[in-house]
Amino acid sequence: MRKVLLVLCAAAALVCDVRAVQAGNVYINDEKIEALTKEVVLKNVDVRIDTKGNVFISAKGVKVTPAPGARAAAPAAPAAEGQVGRRYYLVTMQNRPGATQYKVDLFINGKWTRQVHSKHAQEIADLSRSFKSGRNTVHLVATKDYGGGPRVSASPADYYDVVIGEGNESGGRIFLERRLVEFRLTADQTDGRQSGHTVEIR
Repeated sequence: MRKVLLVLCAAAALVCDVRAVQAGNVYINDEKIEALTKEVVLKNVDVRIDTKGNVFISAKGVKVTPAPGARAAAPAAPAAEGQVGRRYYLVTMQNRPGATQYKVDLFINGKWTRQVHSKHAQEIADLSRSFKSGRNTVHLVATKDYGGGPRVSASPADYYDVVIGEGNESGGRIFLERRLVEFRLTADQTDGRQSGHTVEIR
């Protein structure tokens, strides 16, 4: 178990004291690791270690097959105070990519988080780490951006939506179960736009 923990900690670029966590268990995508037949190296993963020494690893595209007779996947541990227990995503949608010519800067709790642009067909981002449990503020600032070229459209029918919500990922697709923020921009608009929200994060 110690060797497994060392490999997983190194893959996540964490500085770990193995003695502090060896009494806990290791879970990959909520599947408890009972035994390994070979060394495992995981890259680009999210790692969470609770106060009991349990190591929870989220590794996209990795499927863990329990050993014969092993217990079913352990339920996700409850989030610690201040941590987010659900997943939150930003998704952009539009009827005609690039028509509105808007870029939008996103600020969460007063901190700049990312920028999205209508020139991209669609953008999806996991914002879970940017939120904290409880009340959060979301501020979106939209700026017209012609990119040095002509105006593409002046039609109010051409829209660009920035949506933030609680959801989950399945089969490479994002499903929003609860929408928290919806910000729509249309091509007939040319001025800067702003939208502020207070949201409850679970």
